[in-house]
Amino acid sequence: MIELFGKVSVEVVKGNHSGPNEYMLFTAIKMCFKEEPRISFSISKSRTHIFREGNTVVLMDHGDSEFIKGGKVPTGNTPREAYIQSKFMAHPELLQGAKQKIFLQGDLHHSETREYNSFEFIMCGSPVLGDRYADHLGKASRPRQNGLILSSEGMIEMLHFYFDK
Repeated sequence: MIELFGKVSVEVVKGNHSGPNEYMLFTAIKMCFKEEPRISFSISKSRTHIFREGNTVVLMDHGDSEFIKGGKVPTGNTPREAYIQSKFMAHPELLQGAKQKIFLQGDLHHSETREYNSFEFIMCGSPVLGDRYADHLGKASRPRQNGLILSSEGMIEMLHFYFDK
């Protein structure tokens, strides 16, 4: 990725099942690249994280809480849009002059995208082959890792790195 883009930013949020393990894993990966100034890591200890890259504001939310029963991101379109808008509006300092807003979610272990009035919704799939959770929900679950390519105008490409071949 560094060879292709010159700079790579890794952003991580806590999951509802293995948050401490994920934190340790990404901290270890960060330490492997500590001498590489072209790659940066932001490892959140919470399920949400918001950042701005150029003119794009990205809000990440794992989608479920390990502590609050019923603390999921809503699945219905209108409640989901209202929930996400309220999360973006809590950070007006990042929204000033932004050209695009992107909301990234995990949790349901399948890939999904939807364009809302003022933001792009991207559900990131799981890198797990044979994902029993997604299968139980009746969701297609091709194992993948997502990568977003951002320019000064916003997201120009979403890459899918597949793990089933």
